[in-house]
Amino acid sequence: MQTQTLQQLRDNVRRRADAEGRSALERHSEDSVDEAINLGRAAFFRILTMHGGEDRVLTTQTINTVANTTTYALAADFQALISVDMVAQGRNYWLQPFQHEERGALSDPSLSYSGYPYWYRLTAETIELLPTPTQVVPVTLRYVNVPAELSAASDTWDTIARLDEFAIYYAARVLCEKDRAWDVVDRYGARIAELTGDIVTFARSRDKAGPPRMRDVYAARNRRGPGRFA
Repeated sequence: MQTQTLQQLRDNVRRRADAEGRSALERHSEDSVDEAINLGRAAFFRILTMHGGEDRVLTTQTINTVANTTTYALAADFQALISVDMVAQGRNYWLQPFQHEERGALSDPSLSYSGYPYWYRLTAETIELLPTPTQVVPVTLRYVNVPAELSAASDTWDTIARLDEFAIYYAARVLCEKDRAWDVVDRYGARIAELTGDIVTFARSRDKAGPPRMRDVYAARNRRGPGRFA
């Protein structure tokens, strides 16, 4: 882990943007520099997760179902779902997403496997589980989280092999745009494009132990029941 504090990022941004003197402090407040840094980190995060680096920012949320309740709140920092697991009757199950037109059938209380939620669907801030649970069972969501914004000078960021350079150039370009330093804006835009390529390559090449495997999900489900692991 290679971390940088917000204060270190601030100092690097001001150096890149030539914004260290008294007049620069008047033009670019600490809050505006922090905002530019967090915008740069958010852009970095989007690139990383869009190109296969989501495992670096993966976390979990465990929901204990409530009898006759189908909808549960997602974690406040929830961004994108990776998988949903459930432990029921001593077995581990992998839940599958359902389509809107399947809701009626999955809500039918006569289903032979009714009482345990084998399917889910995400909404804006909730997850819906069907069939309607009648038991208390743990459901674990593995998801990509939204990075918390840096606000205190001592707040740290895991820069992943010092890729904080992306956020630094991004933030410095924001400051230079305000100063109308267009030649610097252009140079830093080109540097950001180069670093974007580095992030994409880095995101795709972390696990070198073996290639991804193909899985016959539906055949496995038909053999073992709805979404159940072997």
